[in-house]
Amino acid sequence: MKHIYDILHKDTRAMLYSHASDTLFTPADAASAAVKAGQDLTGADLSEENLAGAQLGGARLAGADLAGANLAGADLGGASLVGADLSESNLAGTNLANANLESADLSEANLAGATLEQAVLQAADLAEANLTGANLKRANLKLADLSETNLAGVSFEAATLTGADFDGANLNQANFTDAIDPPPPPSE
Repeated sequence: MKHIYDILHKDTRAMLYSHASDTLFTPADAASAAVKAGQDLTGADLSEENLAGAQLGGARLAGADLAGANLAGADLGGASLVGADLSESNLAGTNLANANLESADLSEANLAGATLEQAVLQAADLAEANLTGANLKRANLKLADLSETNLAGVSFEAATLTGADFDGANLNQANFTDAIDPPPPPSE
């Protein structure tokens, strides 16, 4: 019996990739296979999918719908996620080093312990997200919305924070060493 999983475009519903196998597999396996095959997944609908542990390094997922997806422990290093919807997704422990998340929606996402070193998060929406213990060294967060975000223990070493909104964010033990335009220290 063939098992088939299709990845469709979120708007047009056109097929971007079809994975077929004689053995059972997960959506994470199918998405990993698509990326390994060099498939462009721009605009893919992967919302609410369980993609935990998926190998998506270098993936082309610009404008993709990943809202509510479980990407815990996935590898998205160097991926293009420009304008992607990752709202309310689970990205705990995910590798997003060198990923391009410009203008992405990460509101209410769980990014606890995620690696975002040198990631581009310019104009990204991270409002009410959990970034506890995340690594944002040398990341570009210019004009990012970090309002009401849990940033406890986050490393912002040498990160660009020009125009970022930290209103109501938890900055307990956050490290801003050599950061460009860090928020003012909390008043006593």
